[in-house]
Amino acid sequence: MAEAQKTNETQTVHILSSIYFSGIASLFNLDGNPSFTLWSDKHLTFKFNKNVKSPDHDLAFTWNENYSLAVQTIFTNLSHVSGLKFSEVDNDADIDFWFYHSDDNVYGYSYGVGGTGVFLNASNLINSAIPVNGYDFLTIAHEIVHNLGISHPFDGYANFPEVSSPLDIGKQSANQNIYTITSYNDTGTTSKEGIEINPPYRTGQLDFGLSSLGTIDQSFLQILYGENENNNNDDDVYILDGNRLGAPWTTIWDTGGVDTIEIQSTSIEDAYINLQPANFQTNSETVNLGGISTILGTDYLGGYLIGENVRIENASTGLGNDTIIGNQYSNHITSEGGNNTIKTKNGNNFVELGGGNDIVKLSANEVWSDAYFAKNTAQIHINSTSEKIPLSGLNKYTDQVFTGDGFDEIHLSDQNDAFFLDDQFSDVFQTKFETEQDYKDLKERIIGVDKIHAGEGDDLLDMTSDAIKQSNIELVGGDGNDVIWAGTGNDILIGGSGDDQLNGGSGNDLLNGGSGENIFSFAGNFGDDVIQDWTYGTNYLKIYNTNGVTPTVDDNVVSFGSFGTITFQNTDFDLVAQINFELA
Repeated sequence: MAEAQKTNETQTVHILSSIYFSGIASLFNLDGNPSFTLWSDKHLTFKFNKNVKSPDHDLAFTWNENYSLAVQTIFTNLSHVSGLKFSEVDNDADIDFWFYHSDDNVYGYSYGVGGTGVFLNASNLINSAIPVNGYDFLTIAHEIVHNLGISHPFDGYANFPEVSSPLDIGKQSANQNIYTITSYNDTGTTSKEGIEINPPYRTGQLDFGLSSLGTIDQSFLQILYGENENNNNDDDVYILDGNRLGAPWTTIWDTGGVDTIEIQSTSIEDAYINLQPANFQTNSETVNLGGISTILGTDYLGGYLIGENVRIENASTGLGNDTIIGNQYSNHITSEGGNNTIKTKNGNNFVELGGGNDIVKLSANEVWSDAYFAKNTAQIHINSTSEKIPLSGLNKYTDQVFTGDGFDEIHLSDQNDAFFLDDQFSDVFQTKFETEQDYKDLKERIIGVDKIHAGEGDDLLDMTSDAIKQSNIELVGGDGNDVIWAGTGNDILIGGSGDDQLNGGSGNDLLNGGSGENIFSFAGNFGDDVIQDWTYGTNYLKIYNTNGVTPTVDDNVVSFGSFGTITFQNTDFDLVAQINFELA
């Protein structure tokens, strides 16, 4: 038979590295350095003591076979994620299960590893059927993991942060059953993001909105007993069905393949998908209890949480107004429509969105080296300035964003960024896909995007290309000294505060430099452009490739013949006539 033993040094160090692991660890001893309790064998035996009195009670109680089925289901789930194996025996079991009847308010209890087993109170089981993922199922799972070495988050070796009593929700709302099923908080809770987690009441018929193994539980059991390295190792799709009332909260353990969380619904349901895996190491930059994926709304509870060391690459939603958060891997994020908010993390991400007003917040993946520069170019050479801007130290983005109808925006960081329409040097998402254009294997970075916010910092927005046509777009530099180059569309360029350089390319463009000493440049057939905020003495003009045409002034409009016109909005003739043009 197996017996209680203490953790080895590696396990102990791992447990002590996280307040969430040490918060549910069962202390073995404090002789010298602390150690924690686990079974000496990963293959454990169990016995159902049917219709006999338990060691703690005077009378036997009629056995409920649904109790047996629930235990076996829970053991199967535990074996899927850890190195534990369970087999039923007739005598001398490692774990004994007992059924008793008492009028107190105790649902059940366990004496932990090496104790006399798991005890369930028939008086307080809500429903004799014990539906999978219902409250009684949760109670049984709660007592089983006690018997495997997991304590409560309020009475372990070290409590969870900001938890001193059973009902304290704690920092990041960690003291609830989606993170550890030994929590007493299993009704009316929300996540730190404000997402509804548990139902407001207990009922025996409820089989959604509850968890039978939390993200912290899963990682902790893997520290003690190892991982099942063969579970869900294909290309798996984790589906949330918006056409039913809800789902249990399931902690994903996935060991391979290219995987997707998908929302399926015939109605317009708002969804929330966070692909970030759990990370409990308190010495890292950010502790993450596990990304949540669910359908939002008062009539739906349940969904998925992503366990530690789990890699889910893709997310797909329907027609609702969804929030999708990526992870450090290369994600393929798709949505059929709605007004969505997408936040990518590191990786070569591919974002495909349907109709609606979408906001895509990108995270830089790398930094440009001093070997690269940006060049102002065009399909017709005279329409480019051929200027070169060093890229050294600027953030590099390796994303592609393709959007549908509606007004769609990209937001960059508040650091020094460089973002391109045509960037053939950076990596892209590794898959084949169809686009509306054919550029002989060139990969455009955006399609259908209506606005790009560069944010704070000294940024470069480059929509020029000698091959790819850019549609109408609004480019906003924000604070900092920005370089903004548009392409072939009828564009809006807004420099913001700082000393900015604006070039609208061909097309009829609206230019606003903002505060600072700004340079407006025009090349070749630049179209009929408008400068909204010309300030004499602090703004400057550069003219390229107009074949020496002598400009003429009519009111507040300067004409370069067939090459184009520049209108100086709210500026009278006398000031316009004094403007100096630098011919480059």
